[in-house]
Amino acid sequence: MPQRPPQLVTRRAVDADLETLFSIRFAVRENRLESRASLPDALVLEALAEGGGLLAEAEGRAVGFTIARPAPPQIWALFVLPDMEGCGIGSALLLRALAWLRAQGAGSAVLTTGPGTRAAGFYQAHGWRETGRTPRGELRLVLDLCRADLAG
Repeated sequence: MPQRPPQLVTRRAVDADLETLFSIRFAVRENRLESRASLPDALVLEALAEGGGLLAEAEGRAVGFTIARPAPPQIWALFVLPDMEGCGIGSALLLRALAWLRAQGAGSAVLTTGPGTRAAGFYQAHGWRETGRTPRGELRLVLDLCRADLAG
């Protein structure tokens, strides 16, 4: 397991980062995209335009990203390169995305993920609770942003 990156920098993800986001998305171990056609560029660019996209870099290398969407308040994407898992990057990105949602006036946030996945355990360890399943069988998780500790 890698050590915590010496310097993690997060910045707003912009349209010019699209290829980088997809390269991270294709590299992950869980919830991998099989084809770029299944996630249209226009949909990702629309989400980035809302302002809740963050790119994490360590030593000048893109290592993860998240996209929060304000309506409805949700964590739409959060992915970290496999060789950087366990370094706190996902937690750092999640806290920043949740703080952004709270700054947008959100009282709670939702997300969906596969049952029994590492991602489900990650979110539940961060205080998310299951509220049901989607028609596709994914877990629907919610977090009360008014009670969440977003100090990191």
